[in-house]
Amino acid sequence: MKKEMIEVDVPVPSIDRQSIAYIAKATVSAVFDEFYQDYVLDGDALLEIDRVKARHMGLMQPEEIKALRERLDMTQKQIAELLQIGAKSWSRWETGRERPSRSMNILIRSLNDGKIDPNYLRSLKEDKQPAWGRILHVSKGMSVKNQPISIRGLSDKKFSTREAA
Repeated sequence: MKKEMIEVDVPVPSIDRQSIAYIAKATVSAVFDEFYQDYVLDGDALLEIDRVKARHMGLMQPEEIKALRERLDMTQKQIAELLQIGAKSWSRWETGRERPSRSMNILIRSLNDGKIDPNYLRSLKEDKQPAWGRILHVSKGMSVKNQPISIRGLSDKKFSTREAA
């Protein structure tokens, strides 16, 4: 059986993945099977079809994902912590075994394009307490009706007390 290059249709899903947005074309190697009278695609052809589909969907390619991490001089574990994802997820994206979701792809592409600074993402990770929690702290156990509620400011000094309504 002799390999030859053929053109195949690659359905590109709509954003909501409920329909096909359009059909792209990919040129892949295939072997013609005399018994079935049809072409058989190997693993390399299937990978190329997946790459074409991902490119048309705007998803970053595995080599782009890896290049981003290397450009930031980070290990897989470090960039996974920066993005608050599992290290295995990042590894799968770099090898092409899986693809990031569209929303995660937007974040990674923004980081790649310099629209988001890694230091900003680090600050989000370090800042786990909600903003309102940094401004006011209501003491635990003091929210029962008609019981005093202590409100503390950033300095953690009591500055006012009021009766609960």
